[in-house]
Parts: sequence; C-alpha cells; structure tokens
Amino acid sequence: MPVGRDTVTLPIFPLNAVLFPGMRLPLHVFEDRYRRLVRESLDRDTAFGVTYIRQGQDGDGPVEPYTIGTTARIIQSVPLPDGRYNITVVGVGRFHLLSYKHNGTYLVGQARFLPDLAEEIPWRLIDEARALGSEYWSHARLRADTAYPVMPQDAEALSYWIAQYLPIPLAEQQELLEIRTTLARLSKEVAILRTVLDTLRTERSG
Repeated sequence: MPVGRDTVTLPIFPLNAVLFPGMRLPLHVFEDRYRRLVRESLDRDTAFGVTYIRQGQDGDGPVEPYTIGTTARIIQSVPLPDGRYNITVVGVGRFHLLSYKHNGTYLVGQARFLPDLAEEIPWRLIDEARALGSEYWSHARLRADTAYPVMPQDAEALSYWIAQYLPIPLAEQQELLEIRTTLARLSKEVAILRTVLDTLRTERSG
C-alpha cells in the first residue's frame, strides 16, 4: 500500500538467503508469524519483501535485516495439514528498506524500489560473462548431476542469474545484490568466475 511518493509498505520476510530479481527460491514456512504472512499474501495476491539477515537468528528473538532486499511473489504454494506451507517465490525487483517495525506478528517496512542505474554495457563483457557462466555451470552439473538452468539474454537478468549460482558466501551475494549498475555487477562476477574456473580447471587436470 502506498504511503508516500515512491514509497511502499512491505511485509518483510528475513531469511538466511539472498533472493535476486527473476530468480526462484523454495521455502518451507513453519513459524506462525510467517504462515500468517504467506496466507495474507496469497489471499490478497500481494508481494512481500525478502531480506538477508544482518544480525540475529530468525526464530530466536529479534533480527536486523539488510536494508537492500528483493520483493517476492508466490508462484507455487502447497499448504500442509498442520498449517505449514511449502512455497516457491520469484524475485520481482530490488528495494531499499527505509525503516521497519514489528506489527505484532512480523516485520513491516517502508521501502523504495531500487532499479539498476542505466549505464552502457560493452558486449564483450556480456559475452565473457555468458561464456564463463556456461563453463562454470558445466562443471557444477557434472558434480551435482543437475539440469542446466536457462541463461537469460538480458544483461541485467544475466547478472542476477550468475549471482544466484556463484559458489560464494551469502554476504558476498548480498554485496552483488546491492551493486547499483549491471555493468559493475557483471564486472565483479566475471572476476569471481575467472578465479573459480582457474581452480576447477586445475583440479580437473591434476
């Protein structure tokens, strides 16, 4: 619900995970407060905000979320007999959490949407990112025997796709989410992929 110019009210679901725009995330929802959040989201067909937890442990007292998160919509929901849910959400867009408070059940925040800043992206960077991403996933698929996910054509979507699958700590994924331009995000991801692939190539040749 709008509360001011360019500002929206969002229910907040803090997680030990980073959700990127365009990417899917399966969730098992068992806490009463988040069952209610999910029920309300389903009943009203509304989005909620997903944030990575900066401090604290969800389910064990108050948590402090990072202020950059991603709005999420439920695309699949399986209610369980005891009131829990298995859901899959998809990231819609980034937001900046301006403030938040507890509404008696879960966190509710005032947020502003945060699209990437426009900037020209060299095709050679996009091509290298796609090539390195494909090579990395080929290695990962051999290890885990998983299906190859569809790589987006759009540069911004590609940057989030790579961020989702990079073998890096969650705090570093959060850093990628917070980068304001696709150019800067892809550049950082290419540097990470070069390092990761150098290691994987050495392991395979050893």
